[in-house]
Amino acid sequence: DVRLPMYSAHGEADIVVLQTELAEAWNAAESMHEAAAARQLELEKAKQDSVELETEFAHEREELLARIASQEQACAARLKLQHAEDLGEAAAAGQTELKQVLRRMALVMAMTTWS
Repeated sequence: DVRLPMYSAHGEADIVVLQTELAEAWNAAESMHEAAAARQLELEKAKQDSVELETEFAHEREELLARIASQEQACAARLKLQHAEDLGEAAAAGQTELKQVLRRMALVMAMTTWS
């Protein structure tokens, strides 16, 4: 058994304790590294999910805007149709009134011609 003069039995015990502490620290560091790697994977997955949700939201927003635009066009078309119907009714009423005026004029002319 060859020993260095500066090491005593007490010194060797200290070395064993330090080696044990070093091994424990190493194991703890490895566990922390594994936990950090797992968290990094979770973070990347969350980022990917976020991008997918953002893309899905953008598509749904585009579809909703397209539906709104379509409904606006339909409303505009209904308003134009209603306006045209109102104009048609007004024109029909105007024609009826014009016919009545023309009949009165014809009657007045007939009465003046007979007199």
